[in-house]
Amino acid sequence: MIFLRRNTKLQYVIDLNLTNFDLIRLGPTAILRFNKPCNRCPVITIDPEKGEKDIEENTLKTLRTFRLIDPNESPEAEKRRKAIGQSPLFSVQFALDIEGIVQIGDQVFVEKC
Repeated sequence: MIFLRRNTKLQYVIDLNLTNFDLIRLGPTAILRFNKPCNRCPVITIDPEKGEKDIEENTLKTLRTFRLIDPNESPEAEKRRKAIGQSPLFSVQFALDIEGIVQIGDQVFVEKC
């Protein structure tokens, strides 16, 4: 889907909810630390090739059907839902702890919270 652009893609990750992990180790030295879930903003409704906005916001509508925070899950979830409203979660933000060179084919390790 061209509307969803990412910085890093991990292949062969099966049933992995990255919000359940604290660290990601990429290659021999790079370490990323979980920062927060990432809600999607309207920028994903803009076609990057044409620069035109999807007036109906179909991408966001679709994501809202299965990626909204359930405010009944916990008090923290209720706070997050109030803060971001109807913006669906779609990815996660990680912060760089230790920099390193990452190459295609490097091993990836995740550590649970």
